[in-house]
Amino acid sequence: MFAKPILNGIVEEAWQRLNRELELTVEQRTAQLKQVNKQLLNEVLQHRQVEIALRLTQERLQYLLASTPAVIYTAKVSGNYGATFMSDNITALSGYEAREFLEDPGFWASHIHPEDAPQLFAELPELFDKGYHTHEYRFLHKDGTYRWVYDQMKLVRDKAGNPREIVGYWADITERKLSEQALRQSKERLKAIVNTISDGLLILNKQGRVIFANPAAQTLFGRPLQELLGTDLGVPVLVNDTTELVIVRPSEGIVVVEMRGAQTIWEDELVWVLSLRDISDRRQAEEKLCQSEANLAEAQKIAHVGTWEYDLKTQKITWSAETFRIFSLDPDRAAPTYEVLVQKLIHPDDRSEFEARVAMGIEYEQPFELDYRIVHSDGSIRHLFDRGKPILNVVGQVIGVFSTVLDITERKRAEEALRESERQFRQIFHHAPIGMSLIDFYTHQYIQVNPAYYEMLGYSASEIASLTFDDITHPDDLWKDWYYIQQIEQGHIDDFCMEKRYLKKNGEVVWANLTVTVLRDREGKPGFCLAMTEDITERQQQAEKITTSLLEKETLLKEIHHRVKNNLQIISSLLRLQARQIRDQNILELFQESQNRVQAMALIHEKLYQSDNLAQIDFQGYIQTLASNLYRSYGTNRDDVNLKIDVAPVSLAIDTAIPCGLIINELVSNALKYAFPDRRSGEIGIMLYQKGESARHQERVPPILYPSIPPVHINQEQFILAIGDNGVGLPIDLDFPNTNSLGLQLVCRLTKQLRGSIELHRNQGTEFQITFTSNRKHEEVRE
Repeated sequence: MFAKPILNGIVEEAWQRLNRELELTVEQRTAQLKQVNKQLLNEVLQHRQVEIALRLTQERLQYLLASTPAVIYTAKVSGNYGATFMSDNITALSGYEAREFLEDPGFWASHIHPEDAPQLFAELPELFDKGYHTHEYRFLHKDGTYRWVYDQMKLVRDKAGNPREIVGYWADITERKLSEQALRQSKERLKAIVNTISDGLLILNKQGRVIFANPAAQTLFGRPLQELLGTDLGVPVLVNDTTELVIVRPSEGIVVVEMRGAQTIWEDELVWVLSLRDISDRRQAEEKLCQSEANLAEAQKIAHVGTWEYDLKTQKITWSAETFRIFSLDPDRAAPTYEVLVQKLIHPDDRSEFEARVAMGIEYEQPFELDYRIVHSDGSIRHLFDRGKPILNVVGQVIGVFSTVLDITERKRAEEALRESERQFRQIFHHAPIGMSLIDFYTHQYIQVNPAYYEMLGYSASEIASLTFDDITHPDDLWKDWYYIQQIEQGHIDDFCMEKRYLKKNGEVVWANLTVTVLRDREGKPGFCLAMTEDITERQQQAEKITTSLLEKETLLKEIHHRVKNNLQIISSLLRLQARQIRDQNILELFQESQNRVQAMALIHEKLYQSDNLAQIDFQGYIQTLASNLYRSYGTNRDDVNLKIDVAPVSLAIDTAIPCGLIINELVSNALKYAFPDRRSGEIGIMLYQKGESARHQERVPPILYPSIPPVHINQEQFILAIGDNGVGLPIDLDFPNTNSLGLQLVCRLTKQLRGSIELHRNQGTEFQITFTSNRKHEEVRE
């Protein structure tokens, strides 16, 4: 009985201990469960927060993908590089939906512009080499147009380094491309403008050195671009952003340019931009304008033409300097008012007409002109001609008057003098002692004739009016009239004078001296002929008598020359016959020389007898014949001694020709006898020319003959006669003016007879040079 309670106590105690352990265990497990539950709740809360954050991130990403202009995509790393992801904003860029890219692997490749695709795919391997790559290409929009896209790719690799995926984004750069194209076109247009504008364009750095120059600037400086670049022009000094510059070009003279400039930023540098405009022509034009204005003022002064301008609003009148002079007023003082002009300066009788013409021009807006008189302060009266017109503003309203004023006082006097002259001419025409007529140039009808004319021809005034000058002209002289009429009509002449024959009414012939002057119209065409006809019938008859008498005297003079020539030939023949009986050689030579002298004189008379001009002789032909006779007389062969003759075509009077002929005879004879002993060969030269012609003749004469003749350009009335040879020469000690030689004495005396001078030159032989003065009444040089 005691054991059961003890056992119950042990069980109870064990149960209690177990219960306490169980409770403790439960409490521990409960605490653990609470802790686990709390951790689980924290995890759930964290998971919910992550889900919320992830959802927010996804929403933000979708928002960003939808709102950003860039399209995000992923693509395969092989094949057609088909898209594996495409953001929804692709629709805004291409017009296509994202699924169209995902469903068709070749969609992206097939929509690239055909011109851009080859290069794009050729460059894609760089993506696998570098890990990234960018492209700009055109992509076909759904609307059929191409859009420019900027495509940036990045290669994603796995842990093993193998390509896994392409990640990239697109951006629509169509607007940028269009802007770049517009900018490029703008630059091209700007370049074209800069290269083609006529103004030069320079850009200088801040040190003043050229860093750019357009072609026009290169032309202005006359230097190529390579030479201009780097040229130090200095910092420009501008007044009001402009100045003038003088450019001295290397080979094309000076250029004046107008330079404008300003500072600006160019390629991140502060520079000077300068424009250069060639104003050389403008400067010249301005100078010409100034000169023209000065010339105009001078012309106004010379022509007495002035100008005045009247302002209707201000009532102010402006005068030119010449207008002051015309009105005899001081140009340094103010111009008079319009009222003073009318009431004080214009002649009282002309004031109303002046005011009326000006007022009418203003009212009807028409030009006006009038003659009027002005009164100078000294009381003298001048005549003026005024031509004016109204001045209109831009809307056609009259705002003033501009006029030119010309002093026509002298013209008025000339008109009065002309009227008086016409009155006098009519009197002279009517009362003139010689015939005067006014004739229509084309019809040849007489418009007016004076009494002396129709009385000379035996007609009445009414009868002559019905005739033409062809009707009363001798038929053999009509051709002369027609020749001069043709010359007048062609404009070659305006007047002529000739002698012609007229037929009187009774058939008699009248010789007349006709002087005709043509009167032309404003176009220069002949209208009328004024003819003055002088009866020279009696004078013509006297002239015929004189001509007949002259012919008779000429015949007689020719006969005299013929007889003188014959008598001299007889004397020459007598000397030759007498010489045949002489055995003394010295005496024989004297006879031969005398014979040659006689022959020289006879030859002159023969030439005169044969010439049409009995007062002059053709000396050129005379010398040829005379020299030939001397060669024949002395038996000289021209093959041994050559004869050179250079004589101008000169005609000499007989009193000059005879001394010259004898001088030539003596000196040529002397050369033939003594210059070439033992049959030596050589040359003899004869030259006659006017001073001033020596250089021309000297070119034709061998220098061996006349080395000492200088070119002379003095009095054309002087002649030089030169006779020379290249023989043995005269003795050195010979004093030829005082020699005993008859021939040289004769030469000296004949030179004095010619009122000339003689010189002896011994260079390369012997040369005598005779200078004499011709008588212009008798000698002449034929051209």
